[in-house]
Amino acid sequence: MLSQQYRRKVEQARTKIASLSKDKGRLATRRATLTQRMNVANERAMQTSNSSTIRAKLREAERTAKDLAKVEGDIDRLDNKIAQEYKKLSDAEKTLAREQATAQIHQLQRNALEMAFLSADEKTTLLQEKANQNETL
Repeated sequence: MLSQQYRRKVEQARTKIASLSKDKGRLATRRATLTQRMNVANERAMQTSNSSTIRAKLREAERTAKDLAKVEGDIDRLDNKIAQEYKKLSDAEKTLAREQATAQIHQLQRNALEMAFLSADEKTTLLQEKANQNETL
């Protein structure tokens, strides 16, 4: 029962990482668009001789640079969140593995206890039946 809970935690962490990565991809696209827009505005400012147009293009490039800085900050925050989720995922996977190992040990102990009550012939028969079942699977 606990292993199901830990499996859910692992799955939730993986889902969260996927969602954050998707968001980061969107921001990376926005960053590329803003970078291109800023470069075009700077190029246009350099190509024109009209002082009014030059100022307008430089203001546009400046606004775009501010937006770009915000997007960069958002990407950094998402990177931190993704790293935290990977840590949670790692912890959940370790806990799940530990719980599964514990459950397996308990099952082996129960099997050993059952075997203790059987005679030697019954043990041999039971082991042969289990081996046959495993072969058919």
